[in-house]
Amino acid sequence: MIADTLPNISTDYRKGLPDDSRFVYMWDPRVVDGIDKKSFPKFSNYDHRSLVLAQEGDLVYLGAKGDNLNRAKDFVKDYLNPLGFGPDPEDIYSLGENLNSPVTDLWLGDESKRKELGKHIYERVGHDGILSPYFYNSDFRRFAEDTRINYIGPDNESVIEVVSDKDRFVKFVSEEVGIDVGPYEILTSDFETNLRRIFKSGNMGDALYGRGAKGATGMGHYPINGKNIIEMAQQMQADLDTTKRVLIQPDYGKHRSPSVIYRVNGGVHQLSPLSSQILDSDRSHIGNLNPGMKLADNLESVIEEKSKRIFEAARNMGFKGEGGLDWMIPEEYGELPAEINARPTGNTAPAFVHNRFSSNCSVYGSSFNVISPSIRTFDQVRVALDRLLISDKGATSGIMPIQTGDLHSRGKMVVVALGESAEESLRIARNGADRLGDNNVKQYLMEESIN
Repeated sequence: MIADTLPNISTDYRKGLPDDSRFVYMWDPRVVDGIDKKSFPKFSNYDHRSLVLAQEGDLVYLGAKGDNLNRAKDFVKDYLNPLGFGPDPEDIYSLGENLNSPVTDLWLGDESKRKELGKHIYERVGHDGILSPYFYNSDFRRFAEDTRINYIGPDNESVIEVVSDKDRFVKFVSEEVGIDVGPYEILTSDFETNLRRIFKSGNMGDALYGRGAKGATGMGHYPINGKNIIEMAQQMQADLDTTKRVLIQPDYGKHRSPSVIYRVNGGVHQLSPLSSQILDSDRSHIGNLNPGMKLADNLESVIEEKSKRIFEAARNMGFKGEGGLDWMIPEEYGELPAEINARPTGNTAPAFVHNRFSSNCSVYGSSFNVISPSIRTFDQVRVALDRLLISDKGATSGIMPIQTGDLHSRGKMVVVALGESAEESLRIARNGADRLGDNNVKQYLMEESIN
């Protein structure tokens, strides 16, 4: 069942920040040493999602350069700006390097480059600037301090680990916040022996699910049954240099998985309504429905109250910044907090777009990744979507592309489908996927794929 009323959530992504704030976006996920270089293609052009969040006066630094950078500027100038989104195209810059190693090495590790970049930023935004990196880490905190702009993130990296590491988060919520997280164990070695012990105890049922504490994209997810213990144990051991530890929980199967975005900066500010995740058959994230599926009784308010408690506890521990909190709602256990992604998430930009369009009327938005087998330019997108393409600030239905960084090379985009009801939003999403030629994602844009 889908919600029939929209919550009253601020449409301003800058909630909890000074009115004159000017963001400096550096969202390329390749900024962190811990990301395996093999995963780099999966992160390609993720930073382009910041373009729809940025506004006039903000600075956006992309990993793109040359023709890719010019295409990003054209997308902003010709499409986002007329809809009231995006920065001045002249304020979109390239980091100017081949990102085969982290930006922290290329820019922040080189003193001359760091000073050059810092001088350029400060000349443009002064003390009103707020650095918005994709990940919070000490390199960016020091860079913001040297540049004399603001950094709204944790001062201590150990705080980030407590919030972001999946096992430490579950332990923190259970022991420090006092919210039930369901049964779990944390494994660091002897995986086969420990998995057999857990199965034998029966405390977590006949199927388990393991998640690496620091699992990167495409790594650190282990569905475990009685027949694949050896295989999964070997994979856990092979991944251990990256994942560090493995959180073992029951495999809850198909379940609701709402998510909510907060910012912590003195106060604790909810930036989005509860959304529902759209997943494929492998439980991989395809997109989100904003707002999400209607939950039973008063469960939405319960989850929002518990979410605020979790972020308040994180604030009291020293956390600052934004993050998306994912929940699980398996029937046999009730609502269980799953993890915080202490960074901009896949739903940050879509939720903001939805909130902006729904500020004056009831609009639902389903966001999804689409890959076209033949479309490679935005002019081709315009032709394919035709009247379905949103071209008016007051639109209540249609398709709005919000990230086109991979369009030229792979035909990949992130789009938001707006509708006056959730059913209409999903119908328009399916229609859009069909017109763009992605029949694979089309099959998952159904109510039964919403979690």
